[in-house]
Amino acid sequence: MVETSLQQPLGPVCRQSLLDRKARALLALAREAEDDRRLALLEQAQGVQVEDADLKQLVVIRLQAEKERLASEQKEKTNKESIARMRDEHEKLLDELKALKGLRVEETSAGIKVILPEKDALRFAPNKADLDASGRATIGRIADLLKQSRHSDKRVLVIGHTDSTGNNHEPLSEARAHRVLQALVQHGVRRDRLEAQGAGATQPVGDNATAEGRSQNRRVEIIILKG
Repeated sequence: MVETSLQQPLGPVCRQSLLDRKARALLALAREAEDDRRLALLEQAQGVQVEDADLKQLVVIRLQAEKERLASEQKEKTNKESIARMRDEHEKLLDELKALKGLRVEETSAGIKVILPEKDALRFAPNKADLDASGRATIGRIADLLKQSRHSDKRVLVIGHTDSTGNNHEPLSEARAHRVLQALVQHGVRRDRLEAQGAGATQPVGDNATAEGRSQNRRVEIIILKG
């Protein structure tokens, strides 16, 4: 009885031709496949034992390109999720700060600015930088928010301001800023997150010709920086 061709063992050349065709078929399938299947098909193509150097190189190039595409997409997705999470956390912190009494809260390009006016929040004695019990309690409420895990890495800039009377503007404003910084640290905010500056009378928000305006200018600002 004569064996049919299907029953005869394949010769090396015929077998290699089939392997090459299989690899090319997998490449073609990968090109048309949905994103979630493409990588698996290319990895299958790489596993086929082909001798054609050009075909082997083509598989490597396609597989590397697919891996880079997937990595890029994952990075973009992660970045978008991170930005969305930061935006949500920022909005929540803004709302929480606005809920605290005695403060003015503004959103700026640098971050969230918390304004502590002299008459409502920080009752410094004239030419002094000592915080009273009410001022320390106010700083404590702000510190409680800054210590929460979702805000624990945010950097904070504390800026002191004075009115235009007297001649001790910059040292006094700096001393008051540092006193607020120290109070934040005493309430558990990490020191390495904080920086203090004195702006003196250079950034008035009220009219220094009136008592009300001078009171507005005597303030400390806590800026919770973006990023």
